[in-house]
Amino acid sequence: MRPRSRNACWRSTRATGWRGLLLPSAAASDPAAALLSAWTQASPGEARFAVNSIDRLNGQDWYVVFKDLQAALILDLAARRNDAIKRFERAYGRDLTALRVVLGYASLLSREGRKDEALTMLAALEQSLPRHPLIVEAIDAIKAGNELAPLVATPQAGAAEALYELGEAFGQRDGEELGLVYLQLALYLEPSHALALLALGDLYENLSRHEFAIRSYERVARDSPLLRKAQIEIAINFGSLTASRRRSRVWSS
Repeated sequence: MRPRSRNACWRSTRATGWRGLLLPSAAASDPAAALLSAWTQASPGEARFAVNSIDRLNGQDWYVVFKDLQAALILDLAARRNDAIKRFERAYGRDLTALRVVLGYASLLSREGRKDEALTMLAALEQSLPRHPLIVEAIDAIKAGNELAPLVATPQAGAAEALYELGEAFGQRDGEELGLVYLQLALYLEPSHALALLALGDLYENLSRHEFAIRSYERVARDSPLLRKAQIEIAINFGSLTASRRRSRVWSS
């Protein structure tokens, strides 16, 4: 029997649920299952149910901004822009330097004809993250008279975004193994997610698994604004790998 495609797996989630995909013993408090189920409801007729399920999540302090962002992205995709703006405003008010919050909010403002506000927001973020490729790309696009594309274009991409954000958050908070699971699942749904690839590489690097880090960084697309960052990390990890092998030869001689 032929294996199912990523799209086929995504289409089946409403019938089968997500817990078996995530972890064999996923707890009811695991945010991923609720978030992924919510993303299957990212449509004009069901968006309110999706947002309600996200709002019921309880967790660590950083969940607050995370939940607002996920709700905003779902509402944006469901063409409920006024509601999406309210959730973006709330997330932005809580964290002015959250990259995905600012990019998502600026994108929606640019599509609402509020490009000056979007530029102001992006310029403020650039002070905290100087010359970040994604911020520079967004500023250049707006100055050229273009609207910014939504942060996610499909429910499947939204689910990948949620998993990426969870994976990065847990990976930065001593949850490396869970972070690896979430990031790998994000890349299963969206193999070209550049930020997820960088986060996965960074996590492997922190675990001194340099070969795996290099493989992750090498998957960043050649036309991605983040390619230069990936290339630098590849060079760093090659250096660490070479040094590690030299030490191994010394110890074994």
